[in-house]
Amino acid sequence: MAIMNQPSPPRWVTPLYIAALAAALAVLGTILFMGISHNPWPLDGDIADVTINLGGTPVREHCTSCHPEGSTATGSPHPDIAPHETAELGCTGCHLGEGMALDLVVSHGLPGNGARAILKKKDIQASCYRCHPLQPLAGAEKAWNGYRLYLQKGCDSCHPLAGLQQSGRYAPDLTAVGDHLGIDQLVTAIRDPDREPVNSTMPRYPLSKRQARNIALFLKSRTARPLFQTPMAQLQKKSLLQPDDLFPGSEQLSPGQALLQRKRCIACHRYNRDDGRIGPDLSYSGLLRTDKYLADFPGDPTALIGGTRMPAIRLTATEQRLLVKELRQNADRLQQTRLAKAAEGRDLYMLLCQRCHAADGNGLGPIAANLAQMPRAFANNRNFFADKSDKELQQSLAQGIPGTSMPGFARLLSPERREMLLNLLFKAFIGGDRYAKRRLPELPPKPEFALTAAAGQQLFQQYCIRCHGRSGTGRGPDAARLRLQPSPRNLTNTGYLVSRSDNQLLRAITYGVPGTAMPSWLGELNEQQIWALLREVRRLSMGEQP
Repeated sequence: MAIMNQPSPPRWVTPLYIAALAAALAVLGTILFMGISHNPWPLDGDIADVTINLGGTPVREHCTSCHPEGSTATGSPHPDIAPHETAELGCTGCHLGEGMALDLVVSHGLPGNGARAILKKKDIQASCYRCHPLQPLAGAEKAWNGYRLYLQKGCDSCHPLAGLQQSGRYAPDLTAVGDHLGIDQLVTAIRDPDREPVNSTMPRYPLSKRQARNIALFLKSRTARPLFQTPMAQLQKKSLLQPDDLFPGSEQLSPGQALLQRKRCIACHRYNRDDGRIGPDLSYSGLLRTDKYLADFPGDPTALIGGTRMPAIRLTATEQRLLVKELRQNADRLQQTRLAKAAEGRDLYMLLCQRCHAADGNGLGPIAANLAQMPRAFANNRNFFADKSDKELQQSLAQGIPGTSMPGFARLLSPERREMLLNLLFKAFIGGDRYAKRRLPELPPKPEFALTAAAGQQLFQQYCIRCHGRSGTGRGPDAARLRLQPSPRNLTNTGYLVSRSDNQLLRAITYGVPGTAMPSWLGELNEQQIWALLREVRRLSMGEQP
């Protein structure tokens, strides 16, 4: 049997490997040299080696090499922390850092996510609740306030966090988030959730810098090894966090109002004078939605509004009836009082529409970014409304748009008041004659021979995923990168797509949608391809497998 000779590698491969290794060693040497030359660590002095006991775990530290007896960087003595003692807690128990490091930068916490970054001054209270049970504590007022805000804002409705009475299941687990992120990184994640990941479903909460930092101080105390819990309690997942009265005066509320508060609905939604400034106004919802819708929506919101950011809220049958009763009675009262005083269309608009569509009609209202689908812009969007018949506009206002946050106003507003509102939209925002419509071009006829379903899927992947995403959820790479407004349509939203006729979808694919980033594919695609895309959109909307 002949043995074939393997070809020798090119002569330049070995020198390239040697050069790469030499470059890597040079970079490493430079880093070490720069670190030593710029490091004020007293390498020629004694290195302290202290062992302390934290929660039954021995912890070694070199910190007192530079900070004798816990002195500060300027040589000042450590502040009095009675009843604690630095000899018992050491340094890293409160300040964090890397106690065994022999490099100034590393010992003060490696750069990056800041998980072990040194805590200074009032930020040290982030460590208090690593040892102490979560209850009011002198010196940890900001972290305690952060805990209260965490619950009041309904964070526990989405995020799991061990030890709380209520814990969500829709967002990242924050049980040990303090082990992974620093305070500054936590503040950024709270105030700018879309920074990373760019398609985050977490809404942007209207929090001040101080409020966000207080929440971050509380979250920084969440660790996988809380020192106030015994190992057996941790093993059994037993909660040692104390219940807290979050809503003083709640005993004066009606049972329905207390339910809205207890279920954290007001943490996001507006209800009369309370406003979470995240979600739609619930004040009028009792006359905007059916009783069944109001009862079913909290338990399974995505079934009625595809892609909604709202988490599921578990309600018993008794709580459902109580919720519906409260919302209906409140809407009836407002219809007879507040709405009765709205004499003009602009008054109705500011009461009922501006929260989503904005006071200037540009579709960027205070809560617009938090909705599953951006509200329609009225201003500078004449072409869109010129393509819609007046009957279609009246129907949208009276019955709402299925699968979206747009409710029907038929029960809340009389036909005369709905006409008043439509007239205002054209006069104040859209412009032009309300009844002047563009002549719509012909739609491509249904081809005699249809393309296969596989061909439709391939066309979708070729032409549509940049905006609508590979699975059709409207979260394609261009949607996030270009921050398209309004965002691309979520094609998996069954409620919305079922309410659209084939002709409506064909028109959108063929001629585009004015006022959006949806382009016309006329000329780029033939009749067979356009109809194949229509069938693929229908498949996506029904959740059918390829």
